[in-house]
Amino acid sequence: MKKIYTLALTALFAHQLSAQIHTETFENFTLTEEGFLIGVQPVDTLYGEHMKFVNDYTPAWQSWMGIAISNIQNNTQGDFGNQYASITNGGDQSNNYAVVYNNGVITFNESSIVKSMRITNTTYAALTMRDGDPFCKQFGSPLNAAGIEDGTNGADFFKINFKFYRADNSMIDITKDFYLADFRFEAEEEDYILMDWQTLQFDELATEPVKYIEMTMESSDQSDWGMNNPAYFAMDNIVIEQTDLNVSNVINSITLFPNPTRSTTQLNGAFESWHLIDMTGKS
Repeated sequence: MKKIYTLALTALFAHQLSAQIHTETFENFTLTEEGFLIGVQPVDTLYGEHMKFVNDYTPAWQSWMGIAISNIQNNTQGDFGNQYASITNGGDQSNNYAVVYNNGVITFNESSIVKSMRITNTTYAALTMRDGDPFCKQFGSPLNAAGIEDGTNGADFFKINFKFYRADNSMIDITKDFYLADFRFEAEEEDYILMDWQTLQFDELATEPVKYIEMTMESSDQSDWGMNNPAYFAMDNIVIEQTDLNVSNVINSITLFPNPTRSTTQLNGAFESWHLIDMTGKS
């Protein structure tokens, strides 16, 4: 009696996987004469080279939230009229950069390993936290903008919260924070408001392909209406890693017929090795 054999392919496709590193510099965007780019309709999309950015524009109010693109250089005007400027007086080693207001969503063209991004404050946010204004307290002070003790004892902070999602919209069980200002240290000289570009690494996501990122902001300076300090930050040079061909693509590219077989089978495809096993699993 002839034995029936099934063919099992080993998952040794490392040579098939061509990892590519991409950096979103925002230089492909064409900006307005004023030096920024926002949407023109509600829930508009700004398309980068390897990812896209949501910008929610409200025509009736001529206002926006989400992610805008800017090349404005102004690190002295700390008010709403300068909402598109980074405190570093421009981008990180390039002209263009992104400004996030209130919240932001980054969606990758393909699910990717997120490596890093560069982050800093906007001029509006940094100088308002440093000096205070009629709505925002001076960070590090025990008093709010109205001059009343707010219960913080000056232990103020302003941070970004990151959440990560797969292509099926399920949330990855990894969250990350990044502090744009932190006055919670015992030694006052360690308190800071971020005034330069800093690198945020995403080492925790080394094995988790991400389809999109949600970013929200949180502050210690709160009122009944929410956050008092300007809810802005700037980002640049988002680094991701993509593979041109994943294991499932390789497996799908291999054909064999017939399988199972009592004698011979035809195998077509590129692979490292194969094993012939019988129905009992014996090689």
